[in-house]
Amino acid sequence: MVLYLQTVQTLPGQSQCMQSVLCMLYSAAMQFLPLSSFPRVATGDPEIVRKALGAAYNGADVDINPHHEFSAIHNCIEFDRISVHYAEMSTGFRLRTSSLRNTLTLYIVLEGEMTVHARAMEIACTPGGCAAMLDFPRPVALTQRRAHKILFLRMRRHALEDALTRLLGSPIQAPLVFTPAVDLASPGPRHLCALLTRLVELFDREPAMLRLRPLAARYEDLLLAAILTCLPHNHRHRLDTATQPGVPKVVRMAEAYLEANAEKTLRMADLARSVGMGTRSIQMAFRRHRGYSPSHFLRECRLARARHLLAQAAPGTTVLAVALTCGFGSQSHFTLCYRNRFGETPYETLRKSCL
Repeated sequence: MVLYLQTVQTLPGQSQCMQSVLCMLYSAAMQFLPLSSFPRVATGDPEIVRKALGAAYNGADVDINPHHEFSAIHNCIEFDRISVHYAEMSTGFRLRTSSLRNTLTLYIVLEGEMTVHARAMEIACTPGGCAAMLDFPRPVALTQRRAHKILFLRMRRHALEDALTRLLGSPIQAPLVFTPAVDLASPGPRHLCALLTRLVELFDREPAMLRLRPLAARYEDLLLAAILTCLPHNHRHRLDTATQPGVPKVVRMAEAYLEANAEKTLRMADLARSVGMGTRSIQMAFRRHRGYSPSHFLRECRLARARHLLAQAAPGTTVLAVALTCGFGSQSHFTLCYRNRFGETPYETLRKSCL
């Protein structure tokens, strides 16, 4: 696996987390490059980089911009289920890859700018601005127009879904789907960047720790948990509630019943019979321990399922069919709830999936 670049300065307007990352890299660069204890590629030959990028992305088509003093560096630390990379290049490139359904990659640009084109989506990744979390369900184009530096994480889908199952304490009903555009100024991504900065610094100073497998596995678990709890995805509502302490059994039973039957027409009386408690007591338990009603949780389950179906829709799928499949009786009500939750209409999500 090979990738990206070099140069470090803190720019005005960058988020605190990205300033922290850049400051760490700058101080490290005075003595050695980030992850220099784990070198992969250091070359002045663009053909070596082109072949390495192509191999890392399953035969991707790679074009590297001409440069009279070409240089590229790629360092990488590999755990069993996730790998952390630092890359820099003295020029830009364009990479067009096919579907890589079993691999997810988080791209954090430290210098320069990377543009992601996937379906009808375009993400401009900039230092301290936006990062990209991609699962490559369809062909994706990555473009760097000039010299750049980037930190990125690659992980297997099954590793994240297994970690999510452990955190939730029960199997997930729908595949894990991340929001592709990540706002680095928001709290969750900021916390992840802070953790990633410390992890890179730690293993750079103590590379022998990677050979201590039980210890390395704990850091890997921590990183997977941070990704799942800090980045937006379709199971975040369950994860947020599952981590709250002191939640009574009746609330967890009610949530399990609602999620398992979300596509059905449900009444509070049905829920009361399933958990053996009165409707008023259930409502009060949710308000006290969750801060919202059972109907709110049911709607979140339905919306998460709908977004997954729309994002993976086959040709001919309609918004109405998805709405009915997920338990919404009104298409207009579904559209309103969906737009309020995800910031786009279900038609827009469906259109992207068909491109």
